[in-house]
Amino acid sequence: MRFRFDIVVYAFLGMAVAIAIAAVVSGSGEADATGSAAVPHYQRADVRVRCTDEPQISRGQDPMLVQEEYGTIPSTVSHLTILTDENCQPDAEGVSHCRNRVQFETATGIEQATLRHHHRMAEEPCFTPGQYVEVVR
Repeated sequence: MRFRFDIVVYAFLGMAVAIAIAAVVSGSGEADATGSAAVPHYQRADVRVRCTDEPQISRGQDPMLVQEEYGTIPSTVSHLTILTDENCQPDAEGVSHCRNRVQFETATGIEQATLRHHHRMAEEPCFTPGQYVEVVR
């Protein structure tokens, strides 16, 4: 029986990928580099958003308010896919200023933009990567 080094390498790579996926999916609640516990994130169904130019705190209303920070979402776009949910630690007033990269489809292809979701966790949850939201004007 001959030792197969390539099988061992693939086994270790597979295990590393599985552990990384488990850590991302679980949202583990571990402390970040500042020692603060991670903020819980909750996905909501049937979410509608309205884009604003200036920061406005979204307070659990429909539609939820988001600020366009980088890029422009064309008026023809009606749905966004949330790609990231970052920087969710609340400020001194308890407001989180979450940064969300989003993806959308236009006539020329797939594009991305970055939004800020200013909200209090007790009033409105964060977006979840993979979540699909409707844009209202």
